[in-house]
Amino acid sequence: GFLNCKTYYLVLFPCLFGLEIAVLPWVLDAALGLSAYISNFNGRFWCVLFYHAHRMGHIKQVYPDAHKFHHFLHDCTAFDAHIFGSGAPEEWLILMCDLALGLGLGCMPASLTYNVLGVSWYNKWGFHTRSDQPAFHADNFHADHHAFHRVNFGLSYPFEVLMKTTPSKSTDLLEWYGYEIHRVEKDGAVHLKFSPLPHSPKHIPVKRGSSGRLLVHQSTETL
Repeated sequence: GFLNCKTYYLVLFPCLFGLEIAVLPWVLDAALGLSAYISNFNGRFWCVLFYHAHRMGHIKQVYPDAHKFHHFLHDCTAFDAHIFGSGAPEEWLILMCDLALGLGLGCMPASLTYNVLGVSWYNKWGFHTRSDQPAFHADNFHADHHAFHRVNFGLSYPFEVLMKTTPSKSTDLLEWYGYEIHRVEKDGAVHLKFSPLPHSPKHIPVKRGSSGRLLVHQSTETL
């Protein structure tokens, strides 16, 4: 994947050779969290947007040219992750925006801002690095997507249950974040029922990712 995360900065840095970047705005933005505030505001809809954008990348006619090289290996590595890290069109657009900001306006490229660097770093260890937890554990939510390709398109299990794209397509009941999630489909509508588990703590720490904790009710059928 030439433009896909692995060599992104090797392309960006030579193109921006000689560009002088003001450090003070970078520090102020990092300290005040201005970019993070804007990003979090738009991120309210990111779970739904990412799922559909990612799943479109797996469409048979789109996949070979847009997303296949992101799945070149049969598992994920930290080198597969960038700010978006999904494939050529996205990485190409981000690269063009960075070059326009740097070469055209003399500004700092977005990929080098404090917030974007943080998201990119988190994407590496939080989603594109397999942990020592068993398969289908929340810590390996996106890593399992790289292993099985046709499941876990989004960011967390509730939306996958809603769309019926969990590792087992027959899974309508699972445990997540101290709740039991039951998928009910009736009269053309799909509902998710969240029932608190007895004796579950009020706060369940999630070390990696935002996918929560998948415990049991997982089928071993062949994917």
